[in-house]
Amino acid sequence: MNHAPLNHSKRTIVALLAIAATCPIAQGGDTGQLRTTTAEGSSLVGPSAVYGTQSGAIQREAARRNEQTKIAMDLLEEGRQAYKNGKYKDALDKFREAWDTLPDAPATAERRAFILVNICDASVAVAIEYAKVGRYDEAEQLLLDVLKYQPNNKRAQQELSFLRDPIRNNPALTPEHVKNVEEVNRLLVLAYGYYDLGNFNQAYDTFNRVLMIDPYNTAARQGQEAVNKRREMYYKQAHNSYRSKALADVEALWQETIPQDLPEYAAPTPGAPVDINVQKNEEALRGLRISNVSFEDTRLGEALDFLRGEARKVGQDINFITEAAAPVVVATGGEDEPPAPVAAKNPEELNIDALKVSNISAMELLDLICSKTNCKYRIDAIGVRIVPPGGENNVLVTKKFTGVNRDFWLGLGGGDGATGEADGGSPFDTGSSTSSASKVINAKEKLQANGINFPKGASASWNKNTGTLIVTNTQENLDNVDNMIEEAILNNADLMVEVTGKFVEIQQTNTDELSFDWVVNPFSINNSGTTYIGGTSGVGSNPIRSAGDFVGVPPNYTGTGTWPIGKGTSSGNLTGAATAQPINNGLMTGGLRSGTGATSSSSIDRLLASGSTSTSASTSVAPGIMSVSGIFNEGSYQAIMRGLSQKKGVDVMNAPSLLAKPGDLSFTPTALEGMDDDGGAAKIEVIRRFIYPSRYDPPQLQQQNNNNGGGWGGNGNNVTMNSPVATGATPSEWATEEVGVVLRFKIAEIKKDTGVIVFDRFEIKVVDFEGFVNYGSPITTAITNADGDFENITLSENRIGMPIFTRRYINTNPSIMDGHTLAIGGLLSENVQKVEDKVPIFGDLPLVGRFFRSNVDSHIKKNLMIFVTAKTVDPSGNSARAQRAGNSSPLPPIETATSVSSAPTLMDDGLVRP
Repeated sequence: MNHAPLNHSKRTIVALLAIAATCPIAQGGDTGQLRTTTAEGSSLVGPSAVYGTQSGAIQREAARRNEQTKIAMDLLEEGRQAYKNGKYKDALDKFREAWDTLPDAPATAERRAFILVNICDASVAVAIEYAKVGRYDEAEQLLLDVLKYQPNNKRAQQELSFLRDPIRNNPALTPEHVKNVEEVNRLLVLAYGYYDLGNFNQAYDTFNRVLMIDPYNTAARQGQEAVNKRREMYYKQAHNSYRSKALADVEALWQETIPQDLPEYAAPTPGAPVDINVQKNEEALRGLRISNVSFEDTRLGEALDFLRGEARKVGQDINFITEAAAPVVVATGGEDEPPAPVAAKNPEELNIDALKVSNISAMELLDLICSKTNCKYRIDAIGVRIVPPGGENNVLVTKKFTGVNRDFWLGLGGGDGATGEADGGSPFDTGSSTSSASKVINAKEKLQANGINFPKGASASWNKNTGTLIVTNTQENLDNVDNMIEEAILNNADLMVEVTGKFVEIQQTNTDELSFDWVVNPFSINNSGTTYIGGTSGVGSNPIRSAGDFVGVPPNYTGTGTWPIGKGTSSGNLTGAATAQPINNGLMTGGLRSGTGATSSSSIDRLLASGSTSTSASTSVAPGIMSVSGIFNEGSYQAIMRGLSQKKGVDVMNAPSLLAKPGDLSFTPTALEGMDDDGGAAKIEVIRRFIYPSRYDPPQLQQQNNNNGGGWGGNGNNVTMNSPVATGATPSEWATEEVGVVLRFKIAEIKKDTGVIVFDRFEIKVVDFEGFVNYGSPITTAITNADGDFENITLSENRIGMPIFTRRYINTNPSIMDGHTLAIGGLLSENVQKVEDKVPIFGDLPLVGRFFRSNVDSHIKKNLMIFVTAKTVDPSGNSARAQRAGNSSPLPPIETATSVSSAPTLMDDGLVRP
């Protein structure tokens, strides 16, 4: 029998199948006949053919082999298609299955040889893939198997040598490393996705997850740096935003305040699992937000797969475990036969007819799914266990409840649930009467009396010192305890108030000035030189113009004329101490105010600047910008342009915070001498105690007589000289000032129905030390010196320094809504000073008149605001307002699923197709 040449094309495979179906298979019989088998049937040729004898078993065997051949060829074609698509492992599995399926007979020898060639080619391709991911042992075994059947396979020999070359393949590469690389790449893409969406907190946390896998990952550190920069940009912008708002409030004094909406309260959720893994699973379910859910005729197993997929999108692994349903007992029909258990339906086959929701948490969705399928669920350390209908959810779970005080137990019905033992009472108690407040409370009995079941192994314990209730029970009973505590929290909660007082002071000083100074030295205006014109002396100018305020002789000046500015005169070089001397000739603009002499500060600021009441602070002109100097035959001139544009901002914020309960404190420290008593109020102070002299003794003078031999002028007469000794004023009494921040308040009550916090007293004080002012004056006397002249000498500086403090104080009794911020006081002020000076006649000239004017514009804005924020917290530190609103933590971030139009193009693996 002749066969067409075998090649690797699909057309050849189809032809082979057709030939195999039509080609007869001849076999010799025991009686000398020849049997031929084709697709149309079998026939006998020989002596026995006429009798029509043929074995049925042989027919069935032939048909089975034909069917196996067809299946093997189909598997071969599927494998080649998978190989073409780059799925080499799938192709290898198909080729091996075809090899095992195809009968081993002489008629199929060529087909088996063809399949073997494909197995070898696919094995080489799979070995190359394995080598890339560090699966060296498996890759080597595949190549050795190829060489076992094809010893001369050059590609297999080459890949085996490459595989064993430590330079080409890193021997340290492992599949786990490759898996970590893929996970790091996935997390980096996810982190930068969060970064692009502006979700900087989750981006930073995802970069941390990358560093947990790869501690030296530079991309993650760069990403964290980028996140921190964006955070810093926001914080700076937030500061600028608040600062600009505070300054704008100066212009908007009549703005009406918009009242805030009152909060709506819902039930709290005080319970928390003791096991940290259970807490993590609960937090994961509550924090996972699903944007859209649409179930229609969906199995429970498919719904759970959907939840698993949503969790994986945000990098979480939540296990959903379906417990097996209990067998259903059915009657067998016989009177004497007992009912036989029959396996119940798989819970994952339970159907959800229709469910469409949006923007829901995974915990809420799980509740809806279980209600649709009549299932229950419980959360343990492993994951979420789904209990089928009729199943017993009797697994005991331990949960801890904090902030459960004695008032909670006393508020429950069903008896006092207490023993008669003393509970930390007074050792001097006579025991004549035992109140319920002095009895030990049995938590289990108290809960049982209020309808909570305790199966075998369940327990409850309460620690009166920490207010912690630990209950071990089934999930259903724990939910009932949750509901019981929820109802009692709003009525019996032992709440405290966290008060934050914010003292914000913002000051902005803007100064703009443009002025001119002219020096014109006298020059002759007639030919005879009898009439001169020019400026005048600068002694009366304000500020006083000195030679140092103008431009002196430049070093490279080689002119023959006299430079406009000299040593206190109108000639000579400008050097040394002469620069501080007033200009005595040629000044035209001495009446124009400039610099610090143009605007005035407050009296106290001037005292602090001068340092003494006996002297005044010095003033100076504005800095010069440019100058023009000119020299002509008999005179010279110089013009100075002066100007500045200054903006100065000072922002001060003090925000003390303190936690306290309503009512008076049982203990307050004794007030220092001169300090106010706290009166049972809560108080926080961040201060320095500044001790300063408050009273001085007057100075003392003592007179001494000295007889000096010798005389003046060589006359030999004795002269008596008075040499007094002075002792300056000395401190005799001292005072103390608290410099810093003091917050003091007393809370009258917390209205639990409305959430209003009523203050009986609220004080906040901020004191700053500004400096000392000298109220004394030097003690001087006149004596005669050795030359016989009188001379004043200073006997004592006689400094009487008294401090100046800036005090900001407010005392009020506000009522504040829980969690809200209230502005309880403030001060807005603005000081505007404008100076428009000009030289008469010259300042009114068109165009050039501006060069003889001085314009100064100064604005000083101050904004002082006092804010108070009050919020209630329970003994565990959680916000009571958030619990009333149904959230014990901030809302979880909304996860946004992004999609792309097409899958990314994979890199070419470099595989040469065998």
